[in-house]
Amino acid sequence: MVSFREVESGDKKSLNKFLNSNQFDLERMPDVKSDFICLAFDGNKIMGICNIWDNFFHPYRKYVNVFVEKKYRRKGVGKGLYEFSMKGQKGSSLQANVYSDNKPGMKFLASLGFRCVRKSFDYEAIEEDLLFGKEAINLNIVPFSDLSEDEYLSVLRMNYDDYRKTHSTVNPLNEEIDLNGWREYVEQDLCMKSSHAYFENGLPACYAMLTASEDEEIEMMYFGAAENIPVKVQKSFYHNLFLKCFKENESVVFEVDDIDKNGMVITEILEEKPPFSWDTYVL
Repeated sequence: MVSFREVESGDKKSLNKFLNSNQFDLERMPDVKSDFICLAFDGNKIMGICNIWDNFFHPYRKYVNVFVEKKYRRKGVGKGLYEFSMKGQKGSSLQANVYSDNKPGMKFLASLGFRCVRKSFDYEAIEEDLLFGKEAINLNIVPFSDLSEDEYLSVLRMNYDDYRKTHSTVNPLNEEIDLNGWREYVEQDLCMKSSHAYFENGLPACYAMLTASEDEEIEMMYFGAAENIPVKVQKSFYHNLFLKCFKENESVVFEVDDIDKNGMVITEILEEKPPFSWDTYVL
């Protein structure tokens, strides 16, 4: 018989066993210290989990994940687990993420009233993927380490405003995080030497913020362009940036969202399609 209840301290051993055996299917491993967790049982055996958590950077929707072991699916367990979990979350706006190839998961969320508002693509670009070489303009792109404090702050302000804008329709950035707070967060991983910007008439036109490289891979955290910058200039900026990165790294990894018009420009200079994508659903 199926039963539902909140997780208890005595569930630790069986919960760890359940999580470890399903770790490659879970889109996010639950955090037993901070998440609100409910379990579905078949007798004494855990067959599903629903975890709900808050995100300080995006506090206006609670994040929710429902997972049911494969052999128990299509039997109403997921819906029952979700409805039981929501009893203590009335009035909360919700957000869920699901891989784009997980059709059953997408159908499940839609059945609960969720709607898809964003598709995110994960890329790993290599030099052979570049398509824009002959058309690219040779731009003077400048590493952050060579920028003045005023120039750097102008780029940081653009990035901060871009982030707020692109997330405003899904789950806005916490209003308590001002530019100084954003700077403190970004600079935890920012590599000033690898990050670059391009200026026109003394103002930032394009930027890319990268982390310090690990092994042969480097990550591009944030990138964007001013609204009035022609697409060809944006493409040329990314082309020049990639060439610099590939001198020291075999690949550049990054994520881009379909609701970010300027961000999606970068995908137009790459031949390789993203290995996978995931969708954001909200309620």
